[in-house]
Amino acid sequence: MKRGYFQKSLVLVSRLPYTHLFHSLLQIIAPEFFEKLEPFLEAVCNEIDQWPPPTPGQTLNLPIVGVVLQIRIPSKTDKPGGSPVRQITKEVRHRFSHLVLMSLSFC
Repeated sequence: MKRGYFQKSLVLVSRLPYTHLFHSLLQIIAPEFFEKLEPFLEAVCNEIDQWPPPTPGQTLNLPIVGVVLQIRIPSKTDKPGGSPVRQITKEVRHRFSHLVLMSLSFC
């Protein structure tokens, strides 16, 4: 059935329950993936492969295509909804010529 547009999807499959982190990650990866295709996805996978294992209660800086995601994996003693994901970009975004720090929700 024709709809008048072309829809593309990029799906991330994981056994880990970090949906907000993965959503943030896909927002960063997907636009460039659809322009650069498989070589870009291979580079992304190589970067992710270098990330340390997720450890509850530890803050991690996770580099991905010119962006550093700063996350804290909640521990059993943390209150629900208290740990943000922060995105620190290394490139110029919009009209800013300095680092941009953006808080995203994380469960």
